[in-house]
Amino acid sequence: MSTANRAHQNSNLSPGNNRPKARKSISKCHHKSSKSKKTSITQQARMNAIAAKSLKKKKDLRNAIISSIRNAIKFLHRTGHDKKTSFHQMPVCICCDNFIIGTERVHRMKKETLKKYEPCLGITSYEHFHNERLHPLLIKQYRVKGLRGMLLSPRANKNKDGYSMCSSCYTTLRRNSQSDTKPPKFSIANGFVIGSFPKVIPVATGKLKGTRRVVNVEDETDISEVMRTLISPVRPYGYVMAYTGGKHAKIKGHYQFFEMNREKSMLVCTLYPRMIRMST
Repeated sequence: MSTANRAHQNSNLSPGNNRPKARKSISKCHHKSSKSKKTSITQQARMNAIAAKSLKKKKDLRNAIISSIRNAIKFLHRTGHDKKTSFHQMPVCICCDNFIIGTERVHRMKKETLKKYEPCLGITSYEHFHNERLHPLLIKQYRVKGLRGMLLSPRANKNKDGYSMCSSCYTTLRRNSQSDTKPPKFSIANGFVIGSFPKVIPVATGKLKGTRRVVNVEDETDISEVMRTLISPVRPYGYVMAYTGGKHAKIKGHYQFFEMNREKSMLVCTLYPRMIRMST
């Protein structure tokens, strides 16, 4: 075969040999482009899902903030006074004389309903159970207008729905019958008739005996330890503090809190006035 024929044959074969290769490369490019399109669609969908999730979180956070603001305003308004809109008063339970703090629910009880619970919140039942008569000044400190004969807190908040009351006292009163003489656990009528120290007291000893003097209850030095013992004859708990120290040395010590022997403390309180009278 001549050189010309070979060249002609090669020229005829070369286009045929190159065609399959060109088709293969075209199919590869098409496959890659379809893959890239699918990937981009998947990424876009993923990004859209993330954006939707982020938007939902923002909406949830916004709703949570709005809800918290509404609750805060609600709890702020519950301290509002019934007659003076610019005056706020902390809710105090009329039954136990304790603050109703935080998010604890403030229950309300009307005067007419409170009167029905006099058997368990009254002065008569208290004196009968504890076998002692309350001092008139002490009774006056736990008197509420329109509810005489009952041991209640005059610091309780009142509005059109009634007096403020904590959940513990409210649940106990509602669970018990109105004729039941057992008061709520932490109520004033359950042995918590403590009262506050009077501002003016009579002088019992010395040259000023029989006169009256003003006492500053905020000043600890104005009320002696003996006077404190006399005005609180029952002290169920006591404490002892002991400490040591020195120059260029840190103070070390310990604190003991223990239960008192009530019989002995009562004996001291009973004998001390006699000792004072004998010495004078």
